[in-house]
Amino acid sequence: MTAHRQRLWPIKLSFLALVAADAVGVSFLPVYARGLGQVWGLLSPEAAAGLPVSLFWLMVAAAQLSVPLWLPERGQRGLTRAAQATVSVCLLGAALAPSVEALILCRAIAGFAYGVAMILVQDALLRAYPPEARTERRASILACSSAAPWPEP
Repeated sequence: MTAHRQRLWPIKLSFLALVAADAVGVSFLPVYARGLGQVWGLLSPEAAAGLPVSLFWLMVAAAQLSVPLWLPERGQRGLTRAAQATVSVCLLGAALAPSVEALILCRAIAGFAYGVAMILVQDALLRAYPPEARTERRASILACSSAAPWPEP
């Protein structure tokens, strides 16, 4: 493994851990969020169940739209670590949230930090590999997925 790749594996691994932790957390959110319909009265249980997940992805989109505006002013490595730490703390906060409102707030903050981390990690990976290497990697992934047999219904 080259020194360049050794430098990137912690970024890849930590981002994979964030995505996995978030995916596990999202599967439980609708169950807890159904109580919002009872608390606020304006939301149906179905709308309340989808609110934390929808708000999370809305904040991810907001982060991805805003990162290019303020990224050049800050150090990318430190910002990536800060975003990943924020997501981790907010995921823990969402797991221990004492109320549905606190859960939604933690998910919103985590969504924004997740979006920032996603953009920064993608940017770091794009800068790390030349276009030829990226094209070669995509071609090998496409070849593997195309060669895999599809199960018959």
